Amino acid sequence: MENQLIEMMEKVMEKLSSVESEVKGMKTGMGDIQSDMDSMKSEMNGMKSEMNSMQSEMNSMKSEMNTRFDAVDSRLDRVEAKLTGVGEHFEELSKNTLHVKDNLTKELRYITHKVNELDRELFMRTSPQ
Repeated sequence: MENQLIEMMEKVMEKLSSVESEVKGMKTGMGDIQSDMDSMKSEMNGMKSEMNSMQSEMNSMKSEMNTRFDAVDSRLDRVEAKLTGVGEHFEELSKNTLHVKDNLTKELRYITHKVNELDRELFMRTSPQ
């Protein structure tokens, strides 16, 4: 009986030793998992930092684009104002040209009339009667 007890104790010790080695293996596995989790956490923090950096760059680009668009808008407004001014000048020039043409036509008729009168008078004076 004592031998049986010793054998049982030896078997229990073997089982305990086996359980102990399995527990050590589990602890090692848990340590690996914890290490992997810490690594993932570190990578996630790095990604978060990169995302914040990208967001900052995008905001900067957006601000720069708005500034450029504002500059382009102001340039286009000035060009539009100049074109409006040119259009108004063209209309005024067109009116003035028509006015000058009308005046020249009137003056030309008057001169033609006077030349014809003088020609008639000259003809009357120089013609043998």
